[in-house]
Amino acid sequence: MAKQDISPDSLAQKTFVVMLLGAFIYITVVFTFIIGGNRQEESAEPAQAGQHD
Repeated sequence: MAKQDISPDSLAQKTFVVMLLGAFIYITVVFTFIIGGNRQEESAEPAQAGQHD
């Protein structure tokens, strides 16, 4: 293998970009499944509340 000098600054920059993308994906998934799911449940509750056995 060829010797490569890896700059700490470039490594930190690449790590920051990967972490930023991961955080964006995490926030998107949390919003979609948790917050979006709660909105669907809230809209379904009034229809179910009128049904009494």
